[in-house]
Amino acid sequence: MTSASETTGVRVCLFELAGQHFGLRLESVSEIAPMASLARPPSMPSILEGFLNLRGTSVPVLKLAVLLGLPQDRLGLHTPLVIVRGRTAPIALLVNAVHAIVMVPAAALSSIPESDTFNGCVESALTADGSAVHLLSLEGLLLEKERQTLAEAQATETRRLRQAHQSQS
Repeated sequence: MTSASETTGVRVCLFELAGQHFGLRLESVSEIAPMASLARPPSMPSILEGFLNLRGTSVPVLKLAVLLGLPQDRLGLHTPLVIVRGRTAPIALLVNAVHAIVMVPAAALSSIPESDTFNGCVESALTADGSAVHLLSLEGLLLEKERQTLAEAQATETRRLRQAHQSQS
């Protein structure tokens, strides 16, 4: 018989970045998309790879490795983009591979003091498929200044995308 503690938990999207394992709560993830051609306007912030035109929406593609201080791997044809629900609009995260979606029992999550992670970007640690996994917090990934810079760049790219669409009509 299954106990209540075994059936309650967190669904996590597991992915790899620079040889390390990470996860995001599944409710934060809207979809996984394959690498596509990205718009790369001049003067982009260093954390941005470019903008993805996702069904008419300009989605900033963040270099997650840069944000976490990890080495960047080369982008390839099969580099996945994890599209997450940002505060006001979707954001894409560049990762090396998406491995699985798993249910993690709440008791298996080890809390990490915010003081032990930069900006509180890691909310918990867990083990999945025999690997140590850092469960990321979307709220802690970006500093407020980075959020503002990203919003300004996204607004500019959205205007450019609309103008390009209007000129084609």
